[in-house]
Amino acid sequence: MSSLRLLPRLVYRSSCSPLGSTISSPLTMVAMVIPQYRCSSDKASKWKIWKSKEDPLTVKEEEEEELSEMEVYQNQVEEMEKEARAEFIQSKRNKSRLSASDRQTLFGEPPHAGVMFEYNSQHRSKEFKGAMMSKYGVAKTGVEPGIMWPNDKELGLAREWEELYQEQTLGEQIRQTKRAIEKRKEDRIAKEKMVEENLSKMDVQVKQWRQRVGAKNKQAEAEMERREKVLAELKLEFGYSVNQEDSYMVGRIADREKVLVKEEREAKRALKKEKQSS
Repeated sequence: MSSLRLLPRLVYRSSCSPLGSTISSPLTMVAMVIPQYRCSSDKASKWKIWKSKEDPLTVKEEEEEELSEMEVYQNQVEEMEKEARAEFIQSKRNKSRLSASDRQTLFGEPPHAGVMFEYNSQHRSKEFKGAMMSKYGVAKTGVEPGIMWPNDKELGLAREWEELYQEQTLGEQIRQTKRAIEKRKEDRIAKEKMVEENLSKMDVQVKQWRQRVGAKNKQAEAEMERREKVLAELKLEFGYSVNQEDSYMVGRIADREKVLVKEEREAKRALKKEKQSS
């Protein structure tokens, strides 16, 4: 709002005589001639020479009204000067010398080029508008999402391209994809079922495994005890510790181990018969 538009509000309805005065703007420091008006009021009470009871009150109200209008005017002038100074400072801060469109992009806003002003065919293209809409949104760009839908010509070209370059139609590809998804789902369900069955058998399988390990350990311990027994007998026979890797001793050790194994089996059979008879 121009500051001079408020001047007519300060002029009374009576005829006025202008008096020139100058004020300087705090920004431009240029002297401006602002006419001041000395007005003759329509109210006869202001020009009365004689005294009356209502004169002081009326004059005081008019003075207060003048002061209030002048204060409003002065406040608006100060606000305009602050805005002009802020704009001036902001323009001086732009040291990058980027264009307005590039500065918009820098601050995450849609650029003017292509959105507000379409300079070339690329700015008018559907791809560019779609990219702007997807990046900055409909509210900031003003692009309608409906323009991205293909027209009849584009749909026809898409069908021709599909028939020419694709071995399977889009519908068939969709059906195959759905079947693959169902197959993966079935395989996952079957695997989960197998895992649940194995978990239910886990206790029994762990017990069997421990039994197998225990049997192997017992067999290894029995073989070790048998070997130590054979070596003790040979040491007693020869009077010294024999070499287990000697070819003669290897045969003697093997023959003696066979005899001991046979004796152990017979002892187990006899023990079993005793348990059955008892």
